[in-house]
Amino acid sequence: MAEATYDGLQQEASSNLLLSPRSQANAEHHFARVQWRVGAVASVLLYFGAAVAVYPQIEDWTTLETLYFSVEVLTTVGYGDVAPTHSTTRLFAIFHILFGLMVMLSVVGEMLGDMVEQFFDDVVDAIHDNIAEGGDSDSKLANFLQRCAILGFMIACGAGFFHYLEGVPWIDCVYFCVVTVTTIGLGDVTPQTDEGRLFAIFWMLGGVTAMGWTVSAFSEMLLERMRHTFHDQLTLGDVDLAKVGGEDMSVDRMEFYRHYLIEKGFIDQAQFQLMVDNFNALDVNGDGEINVEDIELHKVTTSPDRKTKV
Repeated sequence: MAEATYDGLQQEASSNLLLSPRSQANAEHHFARVQWRVGAVASVLLYFGAAVAVYPQIEDWTTLETLYFSVEVLTTVGYGDVAPTHSTTRLFAIFHILFGLMVMLSVVGEMLGDMVEQFFDDVVDAIHDNIAEGGDSDSKLANFLQRCAILGFMIACGAGFFHYLEGVPWIDCVYFCVVTVTTIGLGDVTPQTDEGRLFAIFWMLGGVTAMGWTVSAFSEMLLERMRHTFHDQLTLGDVDLAKVGGEDMSVDRMEFYRHYLIEKGFIDQAQFQLMVDNFNALDVNGDGEINVEDIELHKVTTSPDRKTKV
């Protein structure tokens, strides 16, 4: 079944050869993302399956204790109340823990990659729109506050259930929840009953995820505030003609672009010069444009026959 699905995705990607280069690139990107998701799901199943197959046989753990320990590792909470004691399982745990962390970090890396990719897409859109509209910092702030509310709800629910199932004082319950969602996992307050551990398996995953969402929303809010500076228009009073325009006291379009990007702190003079040098290298015929003639000249100057003759 999985092989048939994979073959179908490959055929879909192959059919995209008839698309435009941009559409083909988008399709290949989508196919790569699908492959990544399938691999991530398979890795998670392998992680838990290996744990259930090994730990109960040697440590005499129940399936519940095995899953509880595995989630502790996967979320990096690590209370320490359930841990391997035999040399064999500790040897297995070395590889099991490393594999679990790689799975977890790959998921986090994908989330951060999406966030950064979205940020730069927004930047490109802002430039394309000539920086004509304001940002949506207010919506990002609202999203952050909403995530904070969800995190607070998760902590409150966790504290309530922990208090009910374990009979622990309220302050210790809230302390336990905060230590858990931040993945600190001190281990001084942990669930002791099967019911509490069963609840913790699902609550740890939900609580740590809610914390990750909140941190992500906070980062997005900061990035949005950075991007919002694109919308702050320069005025004539901000442009020093003597400094930017030189002796002729005038600023052309390219000089204004350079001044704007440097003034806003997005690039410095060295980075701008690097872009100029890159353009000049691609402009083979030196006419100030990159066109078909440049491509043909590039092919001629870099062809193996020409190199051989030289």
